[in-house]
Amino acid sequence: MSYPNDPMDQVLEGMEVYSADGQRLGDVGGVGVGLFKVESGGQTVAEERAYLHLRRQAEPDLYLPGTVIDHVTSERVILRLEDDPRQLELYTTGPIPQDPEANPGERDLTTTLL
Repeated sequence: MSYPNDPMDQVLEGMEVYSADGQRLGDVGGVGVGLFKVESGGQTVAEERAYLHLRRQAEPDLYLPGTVIDHVTSERVILRLEDDPRQLELYTTGPIPQDPEANPGERDLTTTLL
């Protein structure tokens, strides 16, 4: 899904990614859409969202929703997040692996999450 002036539309593989406080976090490994586990009303549900795959050198990769992007220049992605491990660790889980043979409209995604 794309919206007018959506920063995700400007993100390209290989771009450098910086935190809000100016620290280089890594490079864009790709952009995609996937199902993620999300806590909602005390339950775990699957939510489809666009994400940026952030490759990092000495730390786990991150899977960031477009909502954490502040802006994009011709070479960089600048996030709304600071270089704070407590903030960044929330984004270490990637999308739920999908079975290409299954039709997602015909299965209960909550059983996949448990």
